[in-house]
Amino acid sequence: MPLRKRPKPTPNPLIRRYDHGEQVFQNVKMPFADFTDANLPFVTLIDADFKAANFRHAFLPGSEFIRTRLTLSAFFGANLIAASFIRCDLHNTDLRKALFSNATLVGIDLSESNLKGASLAGANLAGANLRGANLKGVNLQGANLQGANLLYAETQGANFSGANLLFTTMPDGTYQQDDASLLYDVYSDEAEASQQESPQQDLVDSRLS
Repeated sequence: MPLRKRPKPTPNPLIRRYDHGEQVFQNVKMPFADFTDANLPFVTLIDADFKAANFRHAFLPGSEFIRTRLTLSAFFGANLIAASFIRCDLHNTDLRKALFSNATLVGIDLSESNLKGASLAGANLAGANLRGANLKGVNLQGANLQGANLLYAETQGANFSGANLLFTTMPDGTYQQDDASLLYDVYSDEAEASQQESPQQDLVDSRLS
């Protein structure tokens, strides 16, 4: 009995429209859609629903996501350099090793998301909700985290060098009211600091008190 040929996968309709010159998409509902390795630079998605969509390794620099639902979606290794997220829900998303350098993520919900190894250098995360997020090894150098919520976030190995942490709620519930730079040494090496007792640890504790 001859083997049946596998049916060809149905082309992603949004990618097909983009390839024909369309760049702005409104009210698109594509939960669970597959955008793996998609090439969509400067695409704009407005009032869209991409819950649990797969954007792994997608090329999306300069893209805009406006009032878009992205809960449970995956952006592992995606290029989102200089992308903009406005009033978006990225709760519990997979953002490991994604490139968000110079991206705008003001006030968005990233709670319980996994950003391990991601780059957010120079990104604007003012007022963002990162409660319980995995920020291990994340590059936040020069990022704006003013007023962001990092309560219970895991920050071992993260780089906060030059980041704006003014009024940021830190993983232990403390927040900085004046010289935010004092908190950089504490949270960039949190894993080592939590396991060692030394005069340097006493200095860190005094800064937080």
